[in-house]
Amino acid sequence: MLAFRFTAYNELVNDRRGPDVREKIMEFDRNRYFMIGILLFLLGIQFRSVESFVLNEPSTRMLARFTHGSQYASAADFGTSLYLNVHPSPKKQMRPPTWLGWVLLTAGGVICLHALVLPKSNK
Repeated sequence: MLAFRFTAYNELVNDRRGPDVREKIMEFDRNRYFMIGILLFLLGIQFRSVESFVLNEPSTRMLARFTHGSQYASAADFGTSLYLNVHPSPKKQMRPPTWLGWVLLTAGGVICLHALVLPKSNK
């Protein structure tokens, strides 16, 4: 029954958009490459200009809950769990590695240059 409904839905979508709807949706042209490169480049500038980030209370609690004893937040020991339960606003300060900004800058620049080399779309 479910397969019949899904097939009927696909036929309805194909009637409205045409049979080659998947090819047009998944097209990854030079504009998208260029946008990803710009975003990575700007993110690299952000990481190079900021020395540390201070997370707010809900983010710190979520990080402590999901990392369970990693280097970012240790919620496994008694002291940290007591601190997170009692203290009104725990805040975690995160210092990204210095190489991360350079990696994002380089990757963004290379992807932008690659987008300039790609052929233009036929739209």
